[in-house]
Amino acid sequence: MNRQWSTSEIDFCERFDYWRDALSNAFVPLEPVPFRSQVALPCFNGAIQGIHLPSLRMSVISADGHEVSLTRSGIARQKSAPFFVNLLRRGSAHISQHGEYATAAPGDIYVVDSAAPWWVSFNEPFEMLCIEIGEDVLRPRLGALGRLPAPVLSGEGNQVLRNYLSMLREQPIEELCQLQDLIFEHCVSLVARSGAGAAGQTPAVRDSVLMRQQVLSFIDRHLTDPDLSPEAVCNSLRISRSYLFKLLANGEHSFSSYVREARMQGCRQVLLRHPNRPVSQVASSWGFNQIATFNRLYRQRFGETPSQSRGVSKRRDADSTLSDKKTLPQQGLS
Repeated sequence: MNRQWSTSEIDFCERFDYWRDALSNAFVPLEPVPFRSQVALPCFNGAIQGIHLPSLRMSVISADGHEVSLTRSGIARQKSAPFFVNLLRRGSAHISQHGEYATAAPGDIYVVDSAAPWWVSFNEPFEMLCIEIGEDVLRPRLGALGRLPAPVLSGEGNQVLRNYLSMLREQPIEELCQLQDLIFEHCVSLVARSGAGAAGQTPAVRDSVLMRQQVLSFIDRHLTDPDLSPEAVCNSLRISRSYLFKLLANGEHSFSSYVREARMQGCRQVLLRHPNRPVSQVASSWGFNQIATFNRLYRQRFGETPSQSRGVSKRRDADSTLSDKKTLPQQGLS
């Protein structure tokens, strides 16, 4: 079954609402958020070309920059919790899941697990190929963690997977239909092989990976605790301060930058979903006691003030209330 969605024939003022419905219809209940400039001047463009076969679900997605997330509310509404394996062909993306923050560049593969919340920020127009893999097939092949150690697989370090996914983009639909079972098994095996580096790690390296996951999990559970500190983590997990910093050195963030980034993301999600909540209250609930410092950091990170982010959500809700609920127009053949 070949399914297509495109904003090209949708009125400018309705394009992002259409895109929100298209993503949920094509994948799982996702919550996209436009950048402020797209609200002030609605010119959003996006398209999905989906090939949904009995054994293979593959999509090519291209769109202007925006943010998209799977929240706990979305997880509760979905019927299944697949993995989405995405080969980024154009643009860049920032991905967060399971306490990990990573950046994907063209040629990299990022994988999100729909059994847990995640968010992705595309800061520029992008194009990617997406393969959907059921969790019952992939999760048992990802080792003790049941997930990849990090959401991004380097294209340079996983050239076979990258090249295989690139090849699929060029194949005619007839070829995909005939080989769908074989293609699906190849994709599962290559992703599992890329994520199962733990199987070939020494015990010391494997233990470090698991301990780092425990550290990040502890931090994520205590992000709203004003007493969160390296000492609190060390005391709880019974590790030394030097070992803590050594574990975190394997990622992109120090302790302070990781906590700040996670708290910033938490604040942003609250501001977007609860636009009437005072900015000072949101900031303090996430550990930012100085509102001036919070406003400065927020603007540096997201390119707009907290009030402007909140205004995006208010305008979006107002537009949704004023417009009639429309049935999603579907294009293409099924």
